[in-house]
Amino acid sequence: MNKTTLLIPALLCTGMSMYSHANLNGCIDTTDSEKKTAVYFANGILTKKFDASFMAKTMKNAYKSQFESLHENSSYVFSDAYNYSQGALTDITQVLQQKMDEEGVDGITGYQIYDLISSKLNNDAIRATLAVYLTPNTLALFTDSLLEELGESMIQASIDAIADRITVNSEHVGLYEADLLAGKRVIIVPHSQGNLFTNSAVASVKTRQPERADSIDYFGIANPSAFTVDGAQYVTADDDRVIDSLRLIENVLPSNIDNDPSILPGFLGGDFRSISNHLIIEDYFDARLASRGVIDTNLTRLAQDTPFPTQIAGTGAIRASLSWGDQSDIDLHAFEPNGSHVYYQDFTGQDGTLDVDDINGQGPENYVVACENVNTGTYQIGVNYYSGSAPETARVAIFLGDGRTVTPRELLLNKAEGPNGDDSPAVVFEITVSNDGNGNAVYSVQ
Repeated sequence: MNKTTLLIPALLCTGMSMYSHANLNGCIDTTDSEKKTAVYFANGILTKKFDASFMAKTMKNAYKSQFESLHENSSYVFSDAYNYSQGALTDITQVLQQKMDEEGVDGITGYQIYDLISSKLNNDAIRATLAVYLTPNTLALFTDSLLEELGESMIQASIDAIADRITVNSEHVGLYEADLLAGKRVIIVPHSQGNLFTNSAVASVKTRQPERADSIDYFGIANPSAFTVDGAQYVTADDDRVIDSLRLIENVLPSNIDNDPSILPGFLGGDFRSISNHLIIEDYFDARLASRGVIDTNLTRLAQDTPFPTQIAGTGAIRASLSWGDQSDIDLHAFEPNGSHVYYQDFTGQDGTLDVDDINGQGPENYVVACENVNTGTYQIGVNYYSGSAPETARVAIFLGDGRTVTPRELLLNKAEGPNGDDSPAVVFEITVSNDGNGNAVYSVQ
């Protein structure tokens, strides 16, 4: 079967259907600015989804109007790139794993201690080794019962932390890459552990999308990393107690700001920060702090100077974006409510279009339904592993006309099916569209 790569610039934002459509408004905002930017807040450990979303809204209130005045016909969307919290032990274990990835096992004292406790060695042998790192008083706390309890807990925490890291990294890469392909700049504001996730995701995206590498950047806050990607800037207070504690056992970027508002106690109008001096809003984003001025300056710089990428993927009421690894070809399939099957052999359905098709590995592939072309009913989004020699993971992200970005999903595909898989691709998403009674589309995702 002869497969070809096809890019259809003329279809980026318009539908090509020759059929009639329901008189349905598929998008909240049908204005289409030429210069788009996606701004993400990437949270640290022990952060609830609500709190991450709240910080994204806080940044929107602080910056949206100002940033949109920097470039004519520009628009900004503020969201969170969420890092799931699974409890203190798992989250901290995950940080130590990420630090180990930065520098290798030999340079990471914290992970060595963790690995030792979870190793199932004789308790006396563990204590003898811990004596190299800990004071006698601290060492005395590691009783037999505590070591046994910690050992069991850390084994499970390690498993959970690794699984969560894979999921979060994949989701973040999928979000950022899909935005770049849609012609959006990506600016990330990571806090605490979010910097470690951002380093990994940004490095991956820059490698996968070298022609758009300059259109993704970030500014870190309370940064526990040992480095930044391509010299990205950051701010860390010199009395951030969380970062200072980590610095005792890990290699961490130096602090670079005196953030103490006063030598007076808080009840006298002095230092009003939290006890940790590490929290994103209270300890860094408060307008009375020196750090806020640094944050404002650097985010304005990124908003002003980060170049806009060339758009190759359409946007609209429904957009599905597929990416994968190094195997040669995974195909994106869409089944529309009317029965149309949109894929590499039939790029245009009644409602939508496959406007980007890739056969050289990694993707992207993109299916889009224009705002004015969406119909009521169910759209199925699936994938077929067309060609390759090893198991491969497909990643699909969904963007909806109501402004939502659906968390990307991954599907492990064990073997290539070739054209035999075209008629029954693996379904990743089902998107049901209904009418709210006023002619506006309502989306439900399964």
